[in-house]
Amino acid sequence: MAIVRTYHFDHATVHIADDCYRAAPPEEIQKRVQRMLDIAGGVLYKNELREKLEAEKRD
Repeated sequence: MAIVRTYHFDHATVHIADDCYRAAPPEEIQKRVQRMLDIAGGVLYKNELREKLEAEKRD
């Protein structure tokens, strides 16, 4: 297993390994990519929400 891509967010780091794609048909790869995008979107949403709530507390 080798890390082929790393995404850094404020409160999370996501590593994509090459075995995510190995021996998988194209349809399965597309499903996996969509799941990764959904997770990344959730991380971004939670981070933005946290920042908004912290800003409201300061005001």
